Amino acid sequence: MICYLIQYFCAGFFLNPGYTMTTAASSSAPIGDMMVIVGAWVFGSAEAGWWFMFIQAITVFLALVGTTLSCMCTGARVTYAMGRDNEVASHFGMLHGKNLTPHRAIWTLAGVSAVVGIFAVLMYLCGPAATDALNTALTDAQKGSFWYPSFLLFSMETAKSLPNSLLIVTLASNFGTFLLYMLTCGLRSWPSASITRSAASSTW
Repeated sequence: MICYLIQYFCAGFFLNPGYTMTTAASSSAPIGDMMVIVGAWVFGSAEAGWWFMFIQAITVFLALVGTTLSCMCTGARVTYAMGRDNEVASHFGMLHGKNLTPHRAIWTLAGVSAVVGIFAVLMYLCGPAATDALNTALTDAQKGSFWYPSFLLFSMETAKSLPNSLLIVTLASNFGTFLLYMLTCGLRSWPSASITRSAASSTW
């Protein structure tokens, strides 16, 4: 959170007559532009600025991979614990016979994450983000290609009638986060929790 705040204020202070808000808004990667400018200023050449930006992009990618793995591990362990307590299907509470990992929970969460990712990428230009470019983005040869099946191609009219996937994923994730907080607070105050704790303490 602190890093995001630093980035937010630094990006705000970076705007100047040489790189205005209009320039940033028209760029597809304004943060990348800023890294190039900073790298060129620090190392003395435009090429060095580009490599500075490229290295920063690699570190961001690695950070995303690490964040995804940590979320997967946390989610799998929570699902495993819920399976052990029969709060979800009991087979989620089983460990791998050799590796002793909650493999069923991991594979289930990997599948769910893949479906959510495909949905988010497929429909991120739908809803208010739909423009006329959707009608001319692909050539006739591409539209007839195996890699562009017709059910994945949206015209502008169709895309405007569909919801924006990024908005839905964001709202769903925020709802899930608050739901998790509510369940955590509720389970801690649930009467059976105190009974379980007292029963566990009496066995020692």
